[in-house]
Amino acid sequence: MLATVASEKADARRARRRRAEARVEQAAQALPPGSMQRLARTETVLRPYRQGLVPEGLRSTPLSRHLEVVRDEVLALESMVLTLPRARHRDGDSIRRALTLLRGFGRIGALDFETVPIEERPTLVAILALEYRWCFAAAGTTPRAFKIEIGRTGAR
Repeated sequence: MLATVASEKADARRARRRRAEARVEQAAQALPPGSMQRLARTETVLRPYRQGLVPEGLRSTPLSRHLEVVRDEVLALESMVLTLPRARHRDGDSIRRALTLLRGFGRIGALDFETVPIEERPTLVAILALEYRWCFAAAGTTPRAFKIEIGRTGAR
């Protein structure tokens, strides 16, 4: 009996994980290849800072270049989302995809940023804000629609 309950819980965890992976794959189909690897891209940008390879006084730092790329990507996605019907912003699939992508954003937010110089911190904050907006745009919804739907369902 106890083994059966443990087995059912393990099966439920695996099924939940598969559903989350399917939502990410579904979101990835509408995006350019490679854009779903947000955490890996951010770690790649932070690597020179961790290794001390970014000379001071550069006009174009890895973070500033990454900011431009992320900004262009987010603006393109948000303009695409605005062309979608509002009902699509609020449908369950979009909301669940946004939740899944926000988990990835949480992993980015948990990275160690102490090696980033103080002068670069505003750029880092701007990148994190854009990554947050990217989660909603890639899911096909808006932050406002997401907030309304989450409040309506009581999910937290």
